[in-house]
Amino acid sequence: MKIWRWFQFTKLQITRLPISMKVLLEVMRLFHHMVGITTPDPKDERKILFLWVGVILGIIIVGVLFVILIVEFVFH
Repeated sequence: MKIWRWFQFTKLQITRLPISMKVLLEVMRLFHHMVGITTPDPKDERKILFLWVGVILGIIIVGVLFVILIVEFVFH
């Protein structure tokens, strides 16, 4: 019985991953259309998506570090 539950869990995880990737790709295409940027080739879409995710995470990390720096400076 444990093996069946494990299989259901892994099957759920595997099937959820491409759906989330598909949603992110659709959001990226929508953003490109709204901004007026040409959409990348289908073979390069995942690379561009990971680039966008990296840029957004980098901006968030820099923002958090900036807030920490300001809070430390103000309370010092």
